[in-house]
Amino acid sequence: QNKYRFWSALLGMSDPLPHQMTDTATNMQLTKLNLKMGENLLEYQVVTSSGSIVSTDATIFMLNNTQKFVVSDIDGTVTRSNIRGLLLPALGISDWKHDGVVQLYSKIADQGYKIIYLTSRAIGQSESTREYLFNLREKGGFRMPVGPVMMQVNSIIDTVKTEVIDQDPEVQKIAKLARVRGLFASNPLFAGYGNQDSDIIAYKALNIDLDRIFRMNEESEITTLGSGVQQNFSQHIQDVDTIYPKLN
Repeated sequence: QNKYRFWSALLGMSDPLPHQMTDTATNMQLTKLNLKMGENLLEYQVVTSSGSIVSTDATIFMLNNTQKFVVSDIDGTVTRSNIRGLLLPALGISDWKHDGVVQLYSKIADQGYKIIYLTSRAIGQSESTREYLFNLREKGGFRMPVGPVMMQVNSIIDTVKTEVIDQDPEVQKIAKLARVRGLFASNPLFAGYGNQDSDIIAYKALNIDLDRIFRMNEESEITTLGSGVQQNFSQHIQDVDTIYPKLN
């Protein structure tokens, strides 16, 4: 099947034909959805060659054009390890996360920032990934704030190839973040959290301030890329009001 290209949709050209695939909605398609501000639920349906219907749930966010985003990797950033953070939740072990990450992101969201969860996981893992993320809780009533989850639109095998063989996941991450930035008059990407070189490369490529790029390690230490200052989660949480001025 032919793909309906991103730029065709973004520039408002004609809608894709029924046989064309696209991961970018046109203005006309978005208008038909009657979206409300904030999170909107939708369902994708695909008719297979045998005539059966396969469906999956998704979310689409309509946000103000002044919205600011904080980007976070998932595996190794929300979780304490890339591989174990991916596998252990699948085995029902959900607490392989940094202690304090839910409180941190919750407080950032309270300041008016929207969290974008950016991952190299395959789109086939979207349901399990959202279920894992948005069921995370911490003492004090903190819960992981809901936000867009941006994944690879590839198979799990292709995702492994990107991570292990090609070793260039930053290419996909830069492409996705560039599309978000392109929707706004000024750069909406305010800060970024990651644990790998690919995360840092992507954030720097999108011109996020070096003093708002934060790298986490397995010991739950957070290092500011610009200043080199290292903090634990408690210390970083205390600085949220300074790092993230309240948005109207």
